[in-house]
Amino acid sequence: MTLRATTINATIASLIRDAGSPALDDRVRALRTELDVAGLTSVIPTLEVAVAFHQVVLDDHEALSATIARLREQTSDGTYAYSLVRACSLRKGSLSDVDHLADR
Repeated sequence: MTLRATTINATIASLIRDAGSPALDDRVRALRTELDVAGLTSVIPTLEVAVAFHQVVLDDHEALSATIARLREQTSDGTYAYSLVRACSLRKGSLSDVDHLADR
């Protein structure tokens, strides 16, 4: 399992490296499917942060807002919620997405 997690983390890192590439959306879809099939849902928030970085590079505020919403949903149990959503929202230029998390 450790080797698989390391491979997935390396794949997510490559997505960040290639942020802004037109082919990234297909790679994200494939990795998202792989994570769902393998039951590795705990890694999905990390993938969403990589997706958010890609959307920041593209200056795609609408897609970034949707990603932040997915990230908020995926971290609704409080696990990493404040830090991950805050990191994505800072680049977006609005902390209103994380104001409700500050009291956790």
